Amino acid sequence: MPLTVARIETIRTACYAALGLTFLTTAVWTLATQSIPPVPSPVYAVLGLAVAAILFAVSAFAPRRAVDAAYDEGADRAWLRATAFGYWVGIGATVVLGNLIALGRIPPGPAFMGAAMLMAAAPFAHFLLAEARRGR
Repeated sequence: MPLTVARIETIRTACYAALGLTFLTTAVWTLATQSIPPVPSPVYAVLGLAVAAILFAVSAFAPRRAVDAAYDEGADRAWLRATAFGYWVGIGATVVLGNLIALGRIPPGPAFMGAAMLMAAAPFAHFLLAEARRGR
């Protein structure tokens, strides 16, 4: 099966969705239970490295034209906007959760873990929504 533009975009979407859902689920779990989930932290690193390896392998073995088309200017621009959105989500989550810590409503550990996971999930969610709006 050749790696076409559509297949490369599907693989990228699936990888980004897996990362985004993992981070978002962890954030919701952490903030809802006000405790850090019983998942060892290296699991997130292994998942991220696995996604990076998959995306690298796809880009390395796919035809150069298909890779260039899948990662065009529109995708680059969408990813830059998504990372900017993630930055501001991180700032906002830190401010809100920092105030909740100050009020004694949530312990510091879960608050900062929740903020970090929201910040990690936001770019992937934003990118996937942007790509869906673009019709990809």
